[in-house]
Amino acid sequence: MLGYAFFAVLYAAAGSLVSRQEDVSSTTGPLMMLLFAMYGVSFWYLGSPDAVALQVLSWIPPFPAMLMPLMIAQGTAPAWQVAGSALVMLVAVALLARAGARVYERSVLRIGATVPWREALSRR
Repeated sequence: MLGYAFFAVLYAAAGSLVSRQEDVSSTTGPLMMLLFAMYGVSFWYLGSPDAVALQVLSWIPPFPAMLMPLMIAQGTAPAWQVAGSALVMLVAVALLARAGARVYERSVLRIGATVPWREALSRR
């Protein structure tokens, strides 16, 4: 659920950056690449659940959303690691929701060109 919330906030912010339907792919492309990277990492390390890289990535959002269920199913994730990564994801979702609200506020009322991420997140 936290992984869904993570990407829902990101896609909502990305959707608010565009004013035309044709521009959606340019803002959501990086998010799709992130999803593909998560899938690739989880598939790559499926056979070696004790890998150090897997243990490290399971703490870096958004990777716990894809990696933790696999680690739990394989029995390699202790309860404290599951709870800790869930807490990290919860904090990340809260911070992204705040940033997403800022992006929405600064871009939804603009008409014309696509608002770049950097401009939408800047502190003005």
